[in-house]
Amino acid sequence: MALITRISRLFKADMHAVLDQLEEPDILLQQAIREMEEEVLQLGRQLKAKEMEEASINSRISDLKASLTSLDGELDLCFAAENEVLTRTILRRKLETERLLKHLISQQQQAILEIAEGRAVLESQQQRLESMQQKAEVFTTLQEPVDKFIATGGNDFNVSEADIDIALLKARERWSKARKSVLDKGE
Repeated sequence: MALITRISRLFKADMHAVLDQLEEPDILLQQAIREMEEEVLQLGRQLKAKEMEEASINSRISDLKASLTSLDGELDLCFAAENEVLTRTILRRKLETERLLKHLISQQQQAILEIAEGRAVLESQQQRLESMQQKAEVFTTLQEPVDKFIATGGNDFNVSEADIDIALLKARERWSKARKSVLDKGE
């Protein structure tokens, strides 16, 4: 069983090494930037939607306050007419409106908090994106000379057999001189 485990680890390691060689850092960096840009856009859309929701709630709150003022006027008329049944109906509507108003004010406060948090997150993400874009520019400018060097045939790093033969002859000559020097001192 240990042999199978070791073979599977070796296979996984080889596959990871192949994948590491296939990955190009500049392409991965550009993809990460695209993903961050999409995330920033998504956060912006969510923030805009939350701001529109808060504006809608604010509009409904204004309407309810106007309705409460109107209901107060109707209550005055009902009391003046001494119509208890109608007074009770208007009071019911007023109480329902007040409860709805309290609920909407609570929702508005929650929306305002979420908008503030959303703006902070959006600002943070935009700063991270700008930082990544600057790093990508630096990476690209650093990578360009290497790419130009390779593209212009500057990859004279290959060693030929003749180079090895010459280096071998020079090493033998140095070794024989050093050996002769040691032997001469020893005599």
